[in-house]
Amino acid sequence: MGGTGSLGVKLLTGEVFLKNLDFNFTLGELDIKLEGLLGGGELGDLINEIINAVGLNIVTIVETVLHKTIADTLLLIINQQLEGVTLVDLIGGLIPGPGTNCTGGTTSAPPGFLSS
Repeated sequence: MGGTGSLGVKLLTGEVFLKNLDFNFTLGELDIKLEGLLGGGELGDLINEIINAVGLNIVTIVETVLHKTIADTLLLIINQQLEGVTLVDLIGGLIPGPGTNCTGGTTSAPPGFLSS
């Protein structure tokens, strides 16, 4: 499974949101065995073989048909989870702010780095 997306920032609040999302997935193998299908026996085994023979094609067709619905639903869920998260929250969690180091102490800028 893989995908791409892009973040946006609301100008007034600084909140981030996922602007778009695209994904893909590949199912390499499918092995289904339904027990007791049509009472079991040879007919049940034959139906299981047919299901396995066409199963990957069915998954591909369903994914193609449902792709936009799945992407839109994921976009909605992700944006609900991002509600209230700002760009400052994201950057602040990844990059320490000015005057701090990883241990929580203070640092000073190298000479010439900041102009007065």
